[in-house]
Amino acid sequence: VSPASELFEVGSDLLVPGARIGVIDEARAKALQARVVAPAANVPYTKRGLEVLWDRGIIALADYVCNSGATIGYVTDSVSSAEQAIAVVEDRVRELTREALADPAGPYEGARKLADAHLRTWVEAAQMPDGPPLA
Repeated sequence: VSPASELFEVGSDLLVPGARIGVIDEARAKALQARVVAPAANVPYTKRGLEVLWDRGIIALADYVCNSGATIGYVTDSVSSAEQAIAVVEDRVRELTREALADPAGPYEGARKLADAHLRTWVEAAQMPDGPPLA
């Protein structure tokens, strides 16, 4: 059994960090061997870690998109079965991910722009976050 820290250095297509806030810091981002990071936990990146991933061409998906399924399912009124709810969630997460990936500044920045646009539809400007959710 290898130390947990070595998991970030294993070559893989996908890394799904699911534990600590800020686990993808600058040092781990430099050592990371995955092609894509799809977080299963909140706020996995530090600002510098996210910058290093971008510089290295590693796709860093936003945690709040990857983890949005329960919220999307909760606010979906038009479904009458679990299967329909799953289909709606899959379609919406896929759509958000595609839009975020298309942003020239990268998928995390694309997701941030989408989130900001959505938040502005239901909160006052003074209630908007000061920036992206980074550790």
